[in-house]
Amino acid sequence: MVSNEGWIAKLRGCLIKDGTEAMDYLSVQLEDGKSIQGGNQGWYYARARKQEKEDKGPENSLKRCRLDENYRLANLGCGVIAMTNLELYLGRTRYGEISKKQFENAVSEGWKKKYRIGRSYLNLIAGLYPWKMEKGLSQFLREHGLERQRVKWAPYALKPQKKQRELVLSAMEEMLADDYPVVFSYHTFDSQKKSLTLYSSLEDAESGALPTAKDEVIDSHYMTATGIYRTKKGLCVLQTESWGRIYYVRYDRYAEKLNYFTNILLIQ
Repeated sequence: MVSNEGWIAKLRGCLIKDGTEAMDYLSVQLEDGKSIQGGNQGWYYARARKQEKEDKGPENSLKRCRLDENYRLANLGCGVIAMTNLELYLGRTRYGEISKKQFENAVSEGWKKKYRIGRSYLNLIAGLYPWKMEKGLSQFLREHGLERQRVKWAPYALKPQKKQRELVLSAMEEMLADDYPVVFSYHTFDSQKKSLTLYSSLEDAESGALPTAKDEVIDSHYMTATGIYRTKKGLCVLQTESWGRIYYVRYDRYAEKLNYFTNILLIQ
């Protein structure tokens, strides 16, 4: 395991003890007694596939999204999952543990009241609107009396690329140092050439190794950053949560695609 010398920012719920990582970030307990780190969008995939086999409904994905809530969340719910992770960490659990059912109830509540994935064609393509995130989270922060209450999606999107890279990384560091998880996204229209690897180990992220079966390769996805690590050579690696697991993302490769769609949710 890695030492803590390289960590420049990390949530207080993601601790380093005796040179090894002790992940206490939003622990969700499953029915079998095991725990995962944050919610898992895959829960909804399993249900959607089961329902699809049972009712032999429409094969068209847009029609299926309109008819099946599980299918909608499975395909477009990563943003809602990330926002639920953020709210539960800040407002209710901090270092505690919740059940899978409690997490799903929070997803349902947020999805229907604040972060709704609607049934229109545009909603089905976009999934989660930035202004929905800004408005819903601002309300949550005020209700819980948290110090940071101004929320802005893609705050530096109009800056020159080099400056934007510096500002986004600095903002992430500041939020994490204040114990605020960072919801961020990655999106590319060229999945063949510009996909982003979520590494299962920090060592593989540092080396830039080819993806393995334990890694994830994404082209359009919301995630939650929980820490930032800097190597001896100055390379920054984001520790991030997705699908209930901890992954590692090279910031240099992520920042290559910084724009309005690939960006962060800033909380000031």
